[in-house]
Amino acid sequence: MSERRNIVLLHGWGANRKKLEPLIKELRNLDWNATALSLPGFDTPPPKTVWGVDEYVEHLLQETQKLYGKKKFFIFGHSFGGRVAIKFAEKKDRQILGVILCSAAGLSR
Repeated sequence: MSERRNIVLLHGWGANRKKLEPLIKELRNLDWNATALSLPGFDTPPPKTVWGVDEYVEHLLQETQKLYGKKKFFIFGHSFGGRVAIKFAEKKDRQILGVILCSAAGLSR
């Protein structure tokens, strides 16, 4: 599958990856390699220390390297996931094909 069809989805605060399952299903029907990542403290046990956005960005980096290696991908972020996506794109812009934001935190109206 072309890397132009890789997309990682990040859920919002207080949600979990299951919230994105309908979107993943539709994207896969359109031949996208769609994955929603589990975020510590939401889908998995909380980290042992307090995490801020930078720690979630580092987690995202580790998880996307497992999934894609050096391949490029799109990133979708809803709410808090959007904040993480923005920060990730700022740091790792060469690995990102595009960013899709939905009611993203971190942007002023």
